[in-house]
Amino acid sequence: MKHSTTDEAGDKYPLSLQPVNRPPEAGRPDLDLGLAIPLDMASPAVARTFFESADELEYTSFWSGEIDGADGFTPLVLGASILPKARFGTSIVLPLIRGAPLLAQQAASMATAAPGRFALGIGPGSSTIVKG
Repeated sequence: MKHSTTDEAGDKYPLSLQPVNRPPEAGRPDLDLGLAIPLDMASPAVARTFFESADELEYTSFWSGEIDGADGFTPLVLGASILPKARFGTSIVLPLIRGAPLLAQQAASMATAAPGRFALGIGPGSSTIVKG
């Protein structure tokens, strides 16, 4: 399924999501199909198209990370505002570039945006990212 969307600046972004060949037991509520969120998913217009398309394809959890550019939480908050039943998580966010208090604040805000549906993954990152 190919989609594209335009952000507020008028830039067009292609989105390509492929249907998943779901096993016969796919109707089970405990089967979770997760999807990594593209790292540049900071535009609300792009996020809406992405999350709604993924929801149509029955993805149930969404995972974000960070390297540079947008942080790992912004796309998750956008997703939580669009999909009230989906699960969200950070695959890896870097505590060394933001500090423990800010990380705790961001995680608490995300847990509020998606109560009972948020998982926090942290990691050390690489020396290139940490040094900036």
